[in-house]
Amino acid sequence: MRITFIITLLLFQFVAFSQPKIKFTNYTYDFGTVNKFIPKPGIFELVNEGDSKLILMTTAMPQNIIVSLPNHFIEPEKKDTIYVAFEPKEVGFFKEYIPIISNANDEPIILTVIGYVESIIECPNVENNSAKQEFFFDILVIDKLTKEPIPNAEVVLRYSKQKFFRNFTDRKGEIKQKVESGTCLISANKKTYNSYQMDYHSIKRNEIIVIELERDANAQRKNNSIFKQPDNTDLERKSQTINNQNEKQDSNISKKIVDLPDFDDEGLLSKEKFNSNNIVFLIDVSASMRPSSKLHNLKMSMIDLVNIFRNTDQISLITYAKEPKVLFQVISGDKKDDIINCVDSLYADGGTYGLVGIAKAYEIALRNFINGGNNQVIVATDGEFNSPDYTEKDLIQLIRGNSQMNIKLSVIGFGNNPQANKTMRHMVKYGNGSFLNINEKNKLHELLIEEIKKNSLKTFF
Repeated sequence: MRITFIITLLLFQFVAFSQPKIKFTNYTYDFGTVNKFIPKPGIFELVNEGDSKLILMTTAMPQNIIVSLPNHFIEPEKKDTIYVAFEPKEVGFFKEYIPIISNANDEPIILTVIGYVESIIECPNVENNSAKQEFFFDILVIDKLTKEPIPNAEVVLRYSKQKFFRNFTDRKGEIKQKVESGTCLISANKKTYNSYQMDYHSIKRNEIIVIELERDANAQRKNNSIFKQPDNTDLERKSQTINNQNEKQDSNISKKIVDLPDFDDEGLLSKEKFNSNNIVFLIDVSASMRPSSKLHNLKMSMIDLVNIFRNTDQISLITYAKEPKVLFQVISGDKKDDIINCVDSLYADGGTYGLVGIAKAYEIALRNFINGGNNQVIVATDGEFNSPDYTEKDLIQLIRGNSQMNIKLSVIGFGNNPQANKTMRHMVKYGNGSFLNINEKNKLHELLIEEIKKNSLKTFF
């Protein structure tokens, strides 16, 4: 009995302290002496030395800096690369900082690019280039070892932070993409293959680019073990029988979970039925939220929601008007009085600089990511964003990148502005969340509770 207790305690400690650990080979990249147009990206290599998955993101960067991060989880002991493309604005020495946010550190890791610009040769694809032309450009993606074409590989041609072309190869591994003349960064990705990044390439008419992807070593070992299995009809039949039994068992388990009560005896979400929640509320407190008691109704509904949270749930609250303000970060769901007092103190005043607030909300959600839990940003707004430095395209790009990290985004929408509603619907489309359109006929507190229940529902024990 004593031995069993010790083993259980050690196992608990191992699970409790399981976390990713990021280590970079280099924290500074020196471009050396260059022209104003830098022909290749800076490279930062890293490895996940921890024992759980690593995810990366960065904050909004100036338009002359493009940061290309891995768009997937980085497994333990797995290496990966960050690419930084930079176009200096003037002659002389330069030094730029790139903050990298991850679920391995509380504070961002700062990467640095440095160099010296000796001349003012312009980038070939600047916006005011009157000689810019459009034409079709051919790309072929093949397996580096077998030379066979790779279908459905993602290829991105990036001219600048805002301008890029994204497409997928056909069954012959080909893409015929209409592009602009100029210079761009080319990348290619395909599941089970290592990602590919080409230095800045000057696109020419009638040119064919051949990209060779190298298969991921771990995926190759897995495939080899599959290929070694005997081609036995009886074995296949038994395997199918086992799969059918597993599917039936999973269906029965899911049915049992659905049949469980939603709440425990204390009125809290059932721990047996719902996963832990990592919820970041981003509340619009701009002046446009004053009319029709928008903010008051939201506060009352949030208080109802807080009352069902458990000690395994973690809540963060950010407000935004002219700038985001973190009121609290990662409070346990059982600290109800602290959360309610803070929510009750909210008031509306100021502009609506929403994109900066959303970037901050994603940063906090990522930093406190719960593996296997519901990681979600919930934005409450009338959708009238008026950030002077960012466009709706920037907003969607930010949301799409974070949805790939399994962080959902849902929007509580107030008001009847058609353009604002369109923006909010686009946000949830790319954020894999829900649009909760609030009017006099529906009850916000019920919609909020159902939203949390839907996204945190367990699918197996």
